[in-house]
Amino acid sequence: MAGIGTKIINVIGNIYNNILKGLQMGKKLIALQGSARSGKTRNTIIFLIQCALAAKVHISIVRASLPVLKRSVFRDDFMEVMLQMGIWNQSRMNKTEMTYTFDNGSIIEFFATDGPEGAQKARGPGRDILFCNEANELDEENFKQLRMRTRKFVIIDFNPSFTEEHWVYKLLSDDRTYHFISTFKDNVFLTDNIREEIESYKYTNPALWEIYGLGKFAIVEGLVYPKETWDIVDITDLPVGIPMEKRIGIDIGFSGKGDPTAAVLCYFANINGVKHMWVQELVYEKGINEKQLAYRLKAYNGIKKYIDSANPLYIQNLEDSGLQLVYPVVKYANSVIDGINKVQGYKLHIIKGSTSIIKELKNYCWMKDRHDAYTNQPIDKFNHAMDAMRYATMSDRSGRSLKRRYTKAELNL
Repeated sequence: MAGIGTKIINVIGNIYNNILKGLQMGKKLIALQGSARSGKTRNTIIFLIQCALAAKVHISIVRASLPVLKRSVFRDDFMEVMLQMGIWNQSRMNKTEMTYTFDNGSIIEFFATDGPEGAQKARGPGRDILFCNEANELDEENFKQLRMRTRKFVIIDFNPSFTEEHWVYKLLSDDRTYHFISTFKDNVFLTDNIREEIESYKYTNPALWEIYGLGKFAIVEGLVYPKETWDIVDITDLPVGIPMEKRIGIDIGFSGKGDPTAAVLCYFANINGVKHMWVQELVYEKGINEKQLAYRLKAYNGIKKYIDSANPLYIQNLEDSGLQLVYPVVKYANSVIDGINKVQGYKLHIIKGSTSIIKELKNYCWMKDRHDAYTNQPIDKFNHAMDAMRYATMSDRSGRSLKRRYTKAELNL
């Protein structure tokens, strides 16, 4: 299916073969249920690129959140694969419209469904092929609108971190659906470190192992923030006419582990004696440096920011890059539990589009001991936005804003 001069990528395996099998059976919906790092998105992107090279088609790649779509599916998968195949042409990429046009006239477009503009796109012009990445994050009505405007077939992928009541689950038994499961063992390019991390779920939380290790549906037990303690709201649902405080929490990602840096905007209000906190995802990205983060948060310079104090050089570099009102949160014995207790004192409202926050809330759970009993310590996973949220509540444990330069001794140099 590749064109002249195109480097062939060997993707023959469980995922790629099952996509072909489903289509050969005449199925109109291919549902890729997979564990973390199974390679389901990457293999689907390769398949779609080959479709675009073989014949003139219009392909839509959709996710709920545009920032996540741009940095994951577009940059980390589509663009990287195109470069590996030797066919990326910058002049054929329209960044404004987020469309790539191939030599034969095929088009692959990328768009999100969150917000009024996204809902309009879901009801806009049709396409030949639709790929919904992390489909369980989409609104059911938006998916229906996208599907009915797709002429050939639909592919969806998802981690099964939701219950049987979810609309995606109901699609799996439809006669028009070809449904299969992939796991991290299907991804031959996975590093040993990532394999070991996923394997560790077997010992920290069996439900997480079922979901992210085996790609099966399971209910995550021992959640730090149970589902009944938070909901998902539109930003227009923020109350008007009552006193409200804004703070930003920042968790610095450790690049050696490939951790993302997370920044969340929190709105605090007391309504009839009940404390409420609205949380909005601002940044959730791997490999972002101090200058880039300061630029991303420049529009929020008037809001106090609370950040992990473990890396004073990073914090000072943020201020040197123009970020204002940065307050390091002091770590101390039991500070994680104290912070969690503070967050648990609020009724949480997660603002739509905060997909990484929602994913962490659904998976952040208490660790188990050797007797299979839950401890009072959370697992050290799914906690980047959770830590940022925690820092935003701990203004009483913060140091001074950065008005001076640190000494070499303070920076541990």
